[in-house]
Amino acid sequence: MNATAPHPITRWEDALRVGPSHFQRGEVRGRVKRAQRRILLRPKHVALSVLAVSAVLFGLSRAYLFLIGWSVFTTQTVLLDCRIESARTELEAALADCRLGNLLLLDIARLKEALERHRWVREAVIRKDFPSTLRIEIRERRPAALLGSAGGLRLIDRDGVILEDAAAPDRTDLPFFRDDGGFQTNAAEKLELAWSCLDSLGPDERERVESLDLSEFGKVVLTLKGNPTRLILGADRFREKLARYLEAEAWLKIELGELEYVDLRLFEDLMTVKQVPVIQETPAAAILPTSSKEAD
Repeated sequence: MNATAPHPITRWEDALRVGPSHFQRGEVRGRVKRAQRRILLRPKHVALSVLAVSAVLFGLSRAYLFLIGWSVFTTQTVLLDCRIESARTELEAALADCRLGNLLLLDIARLKEALERHRWVREAVIRKDFPSTLRIEIRERRPAALLGSAGGLRLIDRDGVILEDAAAPDRTDLPFFRDDGGFQTNAAEKLELAWSCLDSLGPDERERVESLDLSEFGKVVLTLKGNPTRLILGADRFREKLARYLEAEAWLKIELGELEYVDLRLFEDLMTVKQVPVIQETPAAAILPTSSKEAD
């Protein structure tokens, strides 16, 4: 029986094709446990810790009491920045009567709330300037319109806050809102409708507006400068309706003369008008001298 043994060179070539062998450790390594040293907490350690914390807290409290009682931090100067003369005078008088005390203890949020109750103050920005100065910047409300009622004229801002009484000749640059009821009912809704009307107009159109009558809820009646005709616009499409009237304004004056009102609410291409009634003067009766006969 013949047996054939593999040649040594053949085994060596096969080993080269397979590649070199590498020794690999297991993928999972065992955790190395380290010896832990236990620290025993004795009563003296607890006592020392309590004493240390107490000493720190006591020192902080004494420092705090010293600082709040130190006259260096007492508010001595208040710098108020306000451009409205009347408002600045009133606020300065109120702050002079107020004891602000130590600057560290001053509650800025509470002072801010108190200042913003003033009718002219939209926002108050307060900053502490140590050691003894308080800086206050007032951001004022801006006059936006005049309210007309039986009680006179009042100046208001965009939010409807009454700023002060006003005279018409002094603020002719502001729109004039009228209400026969003195804005006693539905004031917020009426003012919102008025601003919606003005905001919808262009700059040139808005410049021509003299007043808005808001006496009837949900209806805007507009009057132009130099033209007493009342334009009834309703509650929507203000610019479209006003443009329709301005397009026909010259023709209406020529054909119909002076108009009491023009109602632009009912139809898209039509308008209802009412002429100013003409009052004919009755001639006075002639007084004739009576003759002497008739007198007898």
